[in-house]
Amino acid sequence: MFDILDTLKYLVNKKVEEILFTGTIYSLDPLQIKFIPSDDPIKVRSLNIIGASIGSNVLMIKYLNKFVIIGVIGTAKQEKCSLIKASSQTITTGTTTKITFGTGDVDFDPSSMFNDANDRIIVPSAGLYEISMASRWGTGGGSSDRAMYANVNGASIYADMRSVGSSGRGGNSVSIKKYLNANDYVEMAAWQDSGSNRTIGGTGFYKLYFSVEKCL
Repeated sequence: MFDILDTLKYLVNKKVEEILFTGTIYSLDPLQIKFIPSDDPIKVRSLNIIGASIGSNVLMIKYLNKFVIIGVIGTAKQEKCSLIKASSQTITTGTTTKITFGTGDVDFDPSSMFNDANDRIIVPSAGLYEISMASRWGTGGGSSDRAMYANVNGASIYADMRSVGSSGRGGNSVSIKKYLNANDYVEMAAWQDSGSNRTIGGTGFYKLYFSVEKCL
């Protein structure tokens, strides 16, 4: 953290570069910004990031060859939706099945991205999004495979497949960043080949988690 008095003296005396810079926060920990979307993120320091979030526009100075955030000049609308399902769903053997959610499963959705009618998350604007999913399977049907799919506009973009032991208990997780266009939609699906129906999700540690969040 820089001393604010030293920085104010610098601004008054204009000892070095007399230029202010603007950028967009890429991450908060570590604190990184981008000058333009195609840039690689760079680490910066800060005097004040109160109210800042990923996507916020910030004002900076260059002090002792370091970029220092001196204030937030605009906070982007939070384009994030997270769903947590606290009930199980049956997955037919050998059949890829979309995971269903209800309005009661919405954990966070300030931009109204969740589409209850079609069990999907629809992104409101173009940009880079992080897609995250996690699940646990019920017991039974051991020595077989379990898979989870991240689907965009009806097509799989990533899958996590794992073999389970004799108990049949196991889990899947997905974390991927992908550029999406406005009104693209993301769905969560599961698959298993135990030879009989199996359940996924449930209460406690077995809850299903699904989120889509704009990074930039």
